Amino acid sequence: MCDLYDDDEFYGVNQGYTTLEGIAFPEGIRSLYCGYNKLTSLVGCPEGVEVLICDYNKLTSLVGCPSTVRELICSGNELTSFEGCPDSVTSLNCSDNRFRSLSGCPPNLTSLNCDNNDLTTLYDCPLSVTALRCYNNQLTSLVGCPYKVEELHCGSNLIETLNECPPHARVIDCSGNLLTSLVGCPQDGSLKDLDCSRNRLSDLRGCPPSVRKLDCSDNLLVSLEGLTWSGKHSSVQDLVCSHNRLTSVAGCPPIIESLDCSYNFIRDITELTHVRFFKGRNNRMKNGGNFSFVEYNQ
Repeated sequence: MCDLYDDDEFYGVNQGYTTLEGIAFPEGIRSLYCGYNKLTSLVGCPEGVEVLICDYNKLTSLVGCPSTVRELICSGNELTSFEGCPDSVTSLNCSDNRFRSLSGCPPNLTSLNCDNNDLTTLYDCPLSVTALRCYNNQLTSLVGCPYKVEELHCGSNLIETLNECPPHARVIDCSGNLLTSLVGCPQDGSLKDLDCSRNRLSDLRGCPPSVRKLDCSDNLLVSLEGLTWSGKHSSVQDLVCSHNRLTSVAGCPPIIESLDCSYNFIRDITELTHVRFFKGRNNRMKNGGNFSFVEYNQ
């Protein structure tokens, strides 16, 4: 069995190795894949590597990681700290580990994926981060979320409020939390894509008027009226509001093009004259002569 293979993008270490020491790496390696082995240490990793994928090993430390690494994927290990992680890293995927805090995280990160850990806070998250994934942790708030974050995925946590939400976010996925209100969402016109499904929302007040794609399914909504802001309709064009308690589509923005309102109690959609893509399973409704639908799934 050869130690290394070359697929034109990465040098790869064949599966089954417990150490990188003793492997005769060619000079000039910039990208190294050593995932799905049995590594317990990165000692022996060649200096000069800029992209390192060492996911799904048995690492308990990042000691030995070259000081030249810019992109590091170390998901699926047994890491509890960032010991050994070089400051040169700007893109880090440390999902599926055992982190309880972000203390010691590389200070110059712009992209961080810390999904599926045991985090209870975002304190110590580097202020330079603009893309943040912290899905499926134990977070109760967004305190500590960096100001510059533009894309935030914080689903499947225990978050009760969107206060401290980054003010200029373009994309927010806060699904699967304990939210009862959307107050705290960015109101500066930047937010375009919002997924607040699987929460405890009874209304949509606080939904920014700039949102174009909204998923508010699996909540406790009885009305869509929160989509009207200061007397003007929102910008929502793609709306998923299935699995709620809606009895009408009142408040639905007039410019909406795609609507999924399945599993509600809606009877009439005659006012939706611009919808082209429609799903309405498990409702008792009439189309009312609206023949503009390209897709009609009842």
